[in-house]
Parts: sequence; C-alpha cells; structure tokens
Amino acid sequence: MKFLLTSSFVTLIILIIVSACSDRYSVREGVPSATQIQATSKVIKGDEKKVELLEKEEVSISKKNTVFYGDWIVTGVLKSAPVSTHDDDDIKFLKGKKITYSEGNAIFDGNVLTRPFYSESSISKKDFFPLYYVDLEELGMQTDSVISIDVCSDQKCIDDWPGIGRNNIGGSFIIKDKDTLIVSKGGDFFELKRVEPK
Repeated sequence: MKFLLTSSFVTLIILIIVSACSDRYSVREGVPSATQIQATSKVIKGDEKKVELLEKEEVSISKKNTVFYGDWIVTGVLKSAPVSTHDDDDIKFLKGKKITYSEGNAIFDGNVLTRPFYSESSISKKDFFPLYYVDLEELGMQTDSVISIDVCSDQKCIDDWPGIGRNNIGGSFIIKDKDTLIVSKGGDFFELKRVEPK
C-alpha cells in the first residue's frame, strides 16, 4: 500500500511537471509563455540600446556646445516663482559670486568639480512653466525653447554639484545668450553675466 501511494504521488508530480512544460498548457491568461518572455527580453534590450544611443548623442551635443565655457558673475535675482527659498541675506550672499565652467573644471565658491560632464537638454516653452512656475517671457526670453545644462560628476548625473543647499547654485542653468546664463535654484532665477577677458 505504501508503495502504491508513493508511486501515485510520483506519477502525479510527473504529470504536473509535464503539463506545465507543454506548449498546450503554457499559454494561460495572465501567464506569459517562453516565447513571450523572449520577445519582451528583446524589447528591453532594444530599449537599453536606444538609451545608450541617446546618452551618446547627449555627450556629442554637449561637446559641441561650449558657449557657456568661461567665468560668470551672479548679478542678482531676475525673477522668483510664487514660492522660493532664498531670503534677502541669501541673495546678498550670492550676488557677486563667481562661477566657472570649462572642460576641465566647474567651480563655485570653493566647490571644484574636476572633469565635469555637461548634460544638455531642450525645454519647450510649453513645458517650461509646469517645471518652474515662471514663463520664459518673464525671464526676458522670446523663444519657443531653451537649452538647459546640468553639471554632473558623471554621465548618469547622479550627484548634485556643487552640493545640496539653497546657496549652492550653478549645478544647472539655462543659456539665455552667449553672455548671459540663468540659474534656477529654490524657486529663484539668478542671472549670471560673463566676465570679459582682460
């Protein structure tokens, strides 16, 4: 009797395994087949390649656009969103500070980032307000889109530079023209003017 129960149990297990492996039973509603899993894997791998291509394009774009290389001085606040984090003392502290962007370094108030990566993106006029709660026109920009640059320690842009804190500015900026950058931090838009070479 014991042998009969054991062999029946083994037979039942084998039937379950065989039926689970059979193509006839593998395509159940909500359970993907091996073919579906392979197809999904190919799509994911394809998406990874697209991301890699986008990252490479971003690098090449950033390498071409060096109009922002140079020394810049914070002239003051151009505009503030309805809510901002800087008080009058913060603005006085930041006014006159120097920021440098170059291929070799990004420097702000003693914070030096060696070999920075500049990630470039375009923000449309339509998308700008929902991001910043300020219109481009309020910043003196009559354009359909702006170029935004993030200053990063690597291509993934994981670390914030020049660090976290309301008075650490310059980690991202908008190119207004060849002599003006706009830094957004804490709801305030700081204007930076290029320091002319002597």
